[in-house]
Amino acid sequence: HQKAAGRAAQPAGQCAWRGQVQIQAQDPLAARLAIKGGVQVLSAEGAASAAGIAEGDVILAVNDTDVTSPEQFAKAVTALDKTRPVGLMVRRGDQTQWVAVKPAK
Repeated sequence: HQKAAGRAAQPAGQCAWRGQVQIQAQDPLAARLAIKGGVQVLSAEGAASAAGIAEGDVILAVNDTDVTSPEQFAKAVTALDKTRPVGLMVRRGDQTQWVAVKPAK
């Protein structure tokens, strides 16, 4: 697991459905994974972990919103209804899939 050169990990903020997910810009991975944007998960806990989100995953979209930066990801998450499940498009290795993250109870 490598951090993006010159970029510090940034907390994504608090969300009831997501637990604590730290993200970083994943530009060095873009060419290798053939993706245009997203954020790399540094760690996942709570609802995110229970849904299968794991270290090293790259989050490409939140519901129908493409993820382009850690700041944009945090903004998209902040705007969510925390009482409803959310769909995350996740890239793991060479596979991309939607993951449903349900709110913590």
